[in-house]
Amino acid sequence: MSLDAVIAPTLFDSINDYSRAIVRDKGIPDDPPLTFCDNFYLQFFQNRLGHEITGYGKQSKESAVRLRDEVTGKESQVVLLLITSFERYCDVRYDVFSETYGGEGTEATGIFLDYLQLLLERISAWAAAEKLAVIQQSSDSSLTELKAALKAI
Repeated sequence: MSLDAVIAPTLFDSINDYSRAIVRDKGIPDDPPLTFCDNFYLQFFQNRLGHEITGYGKQSKESAVRLRDEVTGKESQVVLLLITSFERYCDVRYDVFSETYGGEGTEATGIFLDYLQLLLERISAWAAAEKLAVIQQSSDSSLTELKAALKAI
């Protein structure tokens, strides 16, 4: 199996679709692309680290902390940063769902969009370090398109 198959490149299409919706609608869509993050982490943890993600709550976050402790010294810094990013994602995801389904405002969505840009940067750095050209190109392209869309509104 090719290492590029660790993450399905088509996963990044959802970010590109979201960016195009921002430009088309001249605003932030109501549904942030949480499924991108959900599926990225499912694939990354399973295919790269051999660790199953069973959710995005407190237990999954604690499991990721234990995994990070186990692999520190064995894995590269870019891999550790992606594990740490998942830990943060568990909090951000909860806040976005709370805002989307229970409240008003866009504070959590703004925090999520900042988070998403950082995640794409970290994915690109990881893909570059592990010579995963297709994943790196997909992530770089999605980040460029997202930044341009956000700048346009």
